[in-house]
Amino acid sequence: MSAVIPTMTDIFDTLADSKPELFSSLDLTSGFWQVPLDPTTKHKSAFITHKGVYEFNRLPFGMMNSPLTFQCLMTKVLKDLNFKIALVYIDDILIFSKNFEDHLNHLQQVFSNLREANLKLNPEKCKFATRTIKYLGHVISKDGIRVNPENTEKVKDFSRPTTAKQVKSFLGMANYYRKFVKDYAHIAAPLTKLLKKDQRFKWTSECDIAFQNLKDRLTSAPILSFPHLDKPFILATDSSEFSNGYILSQIQNGLEHVIAYGGRQLRGSELKWHITDKEALALVEGVQHFKHYLANQEFTVYTDNISVKYLQKIKDCQGRLGRWSLLLQGYNFKIQHRAGSKNPADCLSRQKHLEINNSASYDSSELADHLGSIDIPKEYTEVTFIYKGENEDAVISSLQTVTINDIQLTNLAEEQETCRDFADIIKYKQTGRVPQNPELARAVVAESYNFELEDGILKHFYSKRCKKVPKDERLVKQIAVPRNLRDSILKGLS
Repeated sequence: MSAVIPTMTDIFDTLADSKPELFSSLDLTSGFWQVPLDPTTKHKSAFITHKGVYEFNRLPFGMMNSPLTFQCLMTKVLKDLNFKIALVYIDDILIFSKNFEDHLNHLQQVFSNLREANLKLNPEKCKFATRTIKYLGHVISKDGIRVNPENTEKVKDFSRPTTAKQVKSFLGMANYYRKFVKDYAHIAAPLTKLLKKDQRFKWTSECDIAFQNLKDRLTSAPILSFPHLDKPFILATDSSEFSNGYILSQIQNGLEHVIAYGGRQLRGSELKWHITDKEALALVEGVQHFKHYLANQEFTVYTDNISVKYLQKIKDCQGRLGRWSLLLQGYNFKIQHRAGSKNPADCLSRQKHLEINNSASYDSSELADHLGSIDIPKEYTEVTFIYKGENEDAVISSLQTVTINDIQLTNLAEEQETCRDFADIIKYKQTGRVPQNPELARAVVAESYNFELEDGILKHFYSKRCKKVPKDERLVKQIAVPRNLRDSILKGLS
């Protein structure tokens, strides 16, 4: 027989479906030691001492398969009561009911099964028929689930780490409650950075801020409501420069209640993606993270980037946006725009962003992954033309290098914003808004990948068509010259 140790999500969802109001917790007396070992397998538990070799007669603590073996036993003992009126996590049993009469009946059934298996309880650690119960580091009630304040006190008293091992220990404790902390991945970024391989341990002011912020968030964590599976869900998603965040919530009794927080740090080439791709990734990961709630029912997505809405209408299913569009077609949802200031998943804190090491190499096969790796001094832009003979490869000839300082920046930025070729692209880059016309909107989103705003100036990315130039050196930035300035700039080159 096999069994799976339940996760907190399994427990959370079971209680949500049952809507209980009374709880009891049972604790077995040295549960492992109540299980005798088969004589033919005792030798596998042998250990050596200075007085000889000894074997365990009963299931020992610390042996690799002891927890799973005991979980299998308890699953067999509770039989069909498990996940119906009771939950068991190794040797901790939780019994839940809607009223007192049912609760007495449920207790009697569990006691009968334990008696039949000759398992003994520790009465000092058992709690019966309470409105709130402490279970696996959480406090559970009919209203939902929250962090056990006894555990948050340990977090509060945790001294500042001085080694990577201590940071790992703290994050291990904090990570257990991450579903209660909004923007956990974003807040913890400076600390997780200290755990990178070959990373020299250096505690900075950013680390100290993150450490204190996490402690404050955990000690004041909110109550997460139980999900009502018969009511529609709300998924709020957002992406910042370095992390994605998503929040699952629901309207209950006329108010929006948070069910769970989620998110993670961006890594590798994801850090260099366009904001539209990051926002789309946040949506896809949010849907997948909460798919056991969102599958087979309609839900609403709130985002502060309206261009994500066009993931549902992509016709050319190529690249990652096409793959994500296909994945989302299996879900029934509608996207609504919500301003960042009103979006609960908004990860973009108004403070200065933390520096992240982006020295890792990236795959340049996809344009969007490659754009951010370009490092050209901002005062220079190459102006080029192309010609091709009948039997010749394309040749790129540099005309002249023009400095941005030769053009008045204020005038250039203003002309770009009013130029019909660039106005919609600049507006989309700055605010995420697209034209109301669907076809024009799609064109703007697609074309925006070829441009970048740098110090308020729109730049165009151009790829040299020259086989002799390495791929990673073919891409150059060009000033996006507005129509009103093209003649004067060309005259300046003559």
